[in-house]
Amino acid sequence: MKINSRTEITLSGYVGTVPEKKETPNGALVSFRMSVRPKPLVTEWYSVSAWRGLGDLVMANYKKGSAIKVTGHIRQYKLLKTDTRPEREVWDVVAHRVGIFIDEDEVQWFRPEGGAKLTPDSSDLAA
Repeated sequence: MKINSRTEITLSGYVGTVPEKKETPNGALVSFRMSVRPKPLVTEWYSVSAWRGLGDLVMANYKKGSAIKVTGHIRQYKLLKTDTRPEREVWDVVAHRVGIFIDEDEVQWFRPEGGAKLTPDSSDLAA
């Protein structure tokens, strides 16, 4: 039996920075910071990465201040030392899907299909 060793996480909050797109050898990457309020007067910040079509979806449909829900896995990596920065460990959330709040308790999840158009994620729709 194979055990999935990824740590899955779901975050509800707001896009805290303007989403930024970069082209990499592995495809387009969109990154942004996300604020989450787990309790009053406490704000946690997360770095989020969305690859390829999901990144295009984020660029086309979300801006700084947009309410967002993200499901993904936690990734850890090292940034190498430079002349101006010491080597450091970085954690971010690699998004698998994003959601829009319909009301306070209901989220419509989306995945990319055919470009940056929002397409309902049928895995969460009631049968």
